Amino acid sequence: SLIKFNNILDVGCGGGETIEFIKSNFPQVKCVGSDISENMIKLAKDRLGEKASFFVSPLPRLNKINETFDVIISERSLINLESHEEQCSAVSKISSILNPGGIYIMIENFYSSLNNINIVRKEMNLNAIIPPWHNCFLEDGIIEFINSSTELKLKEENRFASTYYFLSRGIYARLAEDNKISPVYDSDINMLSVKFKLPELGDYSPTKLMIWEKEK
Repeated sequence: SLIKFNNILDVGCGGGETIEFIKSNFPQVKCVGSDISENMIKLAKDRLGEKASFFVSPLPRLNKINETFDVIISERSLINLESHEEQCSAVSKISSILNPGGIYIMIENFYSSLNNINIVRKEMNLNAIIPPWHNCFLEDGIIEFINSSTELKLKEENRFASTYYFLSRGIYARLAEDNKISPVYDSDINMLSVKFKLPELGDYSPTKLMIWEKEK
């Protein structure tokens, strides 16, 4: 629970949606957001006013940070960096400004998981899913880097979207192809996989959650 933490940094906060959710549930927690986009920071400030602090700063430098945090969040932020070297530098910076015993919540996309769903799609005679041109999905090697080169230790890995991805990008996509219809996000299969808490199936969603704790 975030309630035991005093302050949170959202790296790549966009328009401040995540911080808005946190403040609505834990108003006493100090929230700070950073983003490379001046327009996104303006949207975040307009959304939350004086309830949180925001500043423009690119990863991996975060050169306007002058405090440490109990929780740091990156939500599909590392994938917007241009190289795996920059991603490693960003995680090192995150580790350095995290308090001992603090938590880093990494919600990012991984190539290996994308490859898994593409194997399924190939078996179903479907085209491979290609990442957007501006995204650099994480390689599994970043896990080894974090374990060996930072003070962060992996506490939990959650493949929360894996079953949804298998059903929507595999089963439903094949049915749509067979019935010559264009796939839609609110199909019955997709909605069922969202509505019910289904068992975690494999490792098929590029997006997954990893929770890291900094050594005390």
